[in-house]
Amino acid sequence: MIDRNVVSGIVNEWLEDKDYFLVDVSVSPDDKIVVEIDHAEGVWIDDCVELSRFIESKLDREEEDYELEVGSAGIGQPFKVLQQYLIHIGKEVEVLTKNGVGLCMDSGHYHPTEQVADKLSAAARALPTLLLHLSRGVRWDSDHVLLSGDELSATMREVVRTGLIDSSNFFMSLDYFDASINRIAAWAIGLRAAGYALLSAMLEPYALLRDAELSGDYTARLALHEEFSRLPAAAVWDYVCMMENKPVGLRWLDAVRKYEAEVTSKR
Repeated sequence: MIDRNVVSGIVNEWLEDKDYFLVDVSVSPDDKIVVEIDHAEGVWIDDCVELSRFIESKLDREEEDYELEVGSAGIGQPFKVLQQYLIHIGKEVEVLTKNGVGLCMDSGHYHPTEQVADKLSAAARALPTLLLHLSRGVRWDSDHVLLSGDELSATMREVVRTGLIDSSNFFMSLDYFDASINRIAAWAIGLRAAGYALLSAMLEPYALLRDAELSGDYTARLALHEEFSRLPAAAVWDYVCMMENKPVGLRWLDAVRKYEAEVTSKR
């Protein structure tokens, strides 16, 4: 039987210096090889033919015969690798759960006077699976780039306080775009805003709030709310970025502008 790792190595060799990425390689007991690749703008048949011939040039049919199939991952198939999620940012996808009926709460599609944070705790108790779709609504338009603010902070606080963050049946996705700015910058701004809001919520000693609530001490609860708003979360965020070798402050913007000048502007 042909070794799957050998085929994967051949495919990765062909992928060097290309925008394609490997999704999956499978080899059946009767040596049927199926290779799935993907690309942000779709998979071209000519490239599949080229890859197929490249693989055939590396494998010896005299030593072990095989059947080879090279193609795209296919519409309707589940995502298997991280890159598939990344190239579908801003696109509509179908989410299927294994635990019965779930609910997708889209923060960009509520009435301007509503907040998804007010609904999370009730939805979490009523439904086995919950998907939180984070985008920023502007009046009746949705999917604008996420920005730090009261609404996003309140949402992340509810995610932490209700225990959803530890649930295997809770999912969060980010979905936003802005055609007027660099799309990589848009991704970075929104992702960092969501990350900062979540970190801030996780740093909050919310057990003190819970205890005040349960004891009926609403004076302490309100005082704690106000005190928590001044916690030095920004300093912790910068420290985490530094320790994870990620840009601190606006340093990421220089990298985006360099990439735009050297790569995206020439496409």
